[in-house]
Amino acid sequence: MNKKYATFIGRKLLTTFITVVMVTVLITLFLFPEETDVLRLEKVSDSYFFISLIVAIYAGTLLIFFGLLFSVVIELLTMRWFPKNWMYVLLHAIFGFVFAVLSNGFSLFVISMTVATALIYVGIDRVIYKWANNTVNWLIMSFFPIALYFFGLGIYILEA
Repeated sequence: MNKKYATFIGRKLLTTFITVVMVTVLITLFLFPEETDVLRLEKVSDSYFFISLIVAIYAGTLLIFFGLLFSVVIELLTMRWFPKNWMYVLLHAIFGFVFAVLSNGFSLFVISMTVATALIYVGIDRVIYKWANNTVNWLIMSFFPIALYFFGLGIYILEA
């Protein structure tokens, strides 16, 4: 396999992983802050792990099957016909909007979350594209989601 394609695939997979963790932490922190009483879990950390697991299964599946596929197609299109970065970002936002409308109708919350996730994905992808040009940077970027997840756990415990 060509190194260029291996780097492309690795960058897209790492971007998807980081985006799944980031969206999971954000949704868990902002949408379920008071769920510990409802779930009747003994520890706050158990509640955080449980809620984030459910969110990660849903968000991760959608991002892997649709977000990754759309992002690869968009990048291949922009490399060939639209060399500007703003078009790359705009197409991700448009595909996020279209996916939200097709999957759940015109729910403002779902549309805003899907477009925000698409923009987070683009931002992370561009940072990795510009920054991760050697092995050390790839390792640092690989450990970032783990640190982010436990940082979210700390905030969740402080809120409880």
